[in-house]
Amino acid sequence: MSTEQTKLNGNQCVKNSNTVAVEVEAMECEAVKNELLHFKGNFKLDFTEEYLNSIPEVRLKHILLAARLQALIRNPH
Repeated sequence: MSTEQTKLNGNQCVKNSNTVAVEVEAMECEAVKNELLHFKGNFKLDFTEEYLNSIPEVRLKHILLAARLQALIRNPH
């Protein structure tokens, strides 16, 4: 891969990660919980509804953001 391709891919990754962060921040708490319970990624999340209900909204969003970013890194397309 050329240096130029690496720069382009890096810029795309930053753009995608910023988009993901904005999307997660704008989500309602129930939508965040629902996505965590039914996460469709190349790895599994195993949370119970009871556990998610005990977590503050800001932490739920942090967990979802981390999961989405990890999925983006593993499959950037």
